Formats: sequence, C-alpha cells, structure tokens
Amino acid sequence: MMLTLATFNIASGRIPDTERMNQLFNKHQIDIIGLQEVDCQTKRNARDLVKELAGEEYRYQLFSKAMPFESGNYGNALLSKYPVINYKEIGFLSSGEEPRAAQFVQIRLGNNQVITICNTHLSFESIEIRQEQSEEILQNMKVIGGENQVIMGDFNMDQSEEEWELLKKDYQLANGQRNLWLQTFREPDENMKRASIDNILVSNTIELVETTMIETQLSDHNLLKVKIKIDEGDTR
Repeated sequence: MMLTLATFNIASGRIPDTERMNQLFNKHQIDIIGLQEVDCQTKRNARDLVKELAGEEYRYQLFSKAMPFESGNYGNALLSKYPVINYKEIGFLSSGEEPRAAQFVQIRLGNNQVITICNTHLSFESIEIRQEQSEEILQNMKVIGGENQVIMGDFNMDQSEEEWELLKKDYQLANGQRNLWLQTFREPDENMKRASIDNILVSNTIELVETTMIETQLSDHNLLKVKIKIDEGDTR
C-alpha cells in the first residue's frame, strides 16, 4: 500500500492562514499529517485551528496540549484520512523553557493494515534535553508496538548530524536519507548550525519511496512530505 505522510510546523505566532494550508495539504494529496506549534482557542488565535486545517478532507483530528497559553492551549495536532484506533499523549519529563509533548496514534489503513505514528516537537535549548526526549519517544513506541512505525515532527536537532544517531538505530531518516539534507527551517538563526530540523522516520518494515520538501511562505518552516510503501501482508 502506498501512503503520503507529512510534517509541518505551522508557526501559530504568525496567525496561520489555515485555508491556504489546507489547500496545500490537498494539493499534495497528503493522507496523514503531523502539525506542530498549534494554537487552540488562544487570544492570538481565538478559533479552532485544527478544525480549520482539517477542512472536510481530514475526518480524524487530534490535538494534544503541550502547555496552557493565552487562555487557551498550545501543542501538536494530527490530521488523518484514515480512522484512529488507539491514541496516547505524553508531556516530556525533560523540557526547556516551554513544556513539550508527543502524541502517539495507531491508524487503520486499507486492507486492515495498521500504522503506529508519533508526532512531536522537541525542545530547542540543548542536545541533552532532546536526547532525553528521544529516549522517551522510543520507550513509548516500544510499549505501543506495531510492525509499521513512523516518528515525525520538528526535532530541533540543529547542532550536528550526530544528534540523529539514537533514532537512526531502529528507524530510517527521510530527511538525511543517503546524506541528502533538506533545509526545512526557512529563517537564519545564529544559534543554529543546521536547518534540517524537521523529519519523518520510518521503521525498516516500511519502504521510503520519495522524500520532498515543499517550499512555502505560510510558515517559518517548509513542509516535509514522504511517500511510503507498506507490504500488503503487514497487518499488525
């Protein structure tokens, strides 16, 4: 089975153009997308951004709070055209200035196949915090299980390529595959040594068919998209 996944940090502080973002998702025929920096009924975005981003196409929508913000909440969201059959969210034990979180879902695809997905946004402050958060993700993915697994999001791994080594042990990098790194963060930052901070990682049971960065001015991040292939026999 072929599937198109994406990750996109929508930069809610910029007051997202949700209509154009939804059009972007549909133009690129994305089946499941993980979103970061999502406001929910805050003062600066006093509306349901997740519902607006989903439109009519993404029937299954999940928001997870990383922290309260401006009389509302701020965190991650996942949109899917396929039904969610299991869901869990965690707040990381280790965080920087802002609390960070991850959401874990199991989604039933066609032919009764199941895919386990983590959508997350790691801290920017230090390598050590990000490594601890990565450990938490791996522990939760192991507990949740599933043959076909994906970890996606804004990892903020901006200091060195070696930051990815922990996650690379059991997963394939889309951004960084064959040492081709896509600069997903769009704006210069003197504290960042690398701009390839958004990624989609897949288990070795999944074939990475194509990785594409969609350049856009809708956020300070570009959208990262992958096409994957899952063996028809994998239903766990």
